[in-house]
Amino acid sequence: MKAKARDSCWAVFSKLGILTLYSQYIFSVLMFVVKYKDIFTFNVELHKINTRHKLDLHVLSVNLTTVQK
Repeated sequence: MKAKARDSCWAVFSKLGILTLYSQYIFSVLMFVVKYKDIFTFNVELHKINTRHKLDLHVLSVNLTTVQK
């Protein structure tokens, strides 16, 4: 398959059936979360309130600027 210098990479990758680098990163992060889901905390584990976000992963909020940097 010949692609010109100004052709979109997405179209070429789609024809070849491979993921872009960005898509590969997202896929690998999702596979890590699925494989090691027991090390993550879900919102339902913190409180028993029936909300629509109860099955989302709990994100720790940090207020210290040294930790945020």
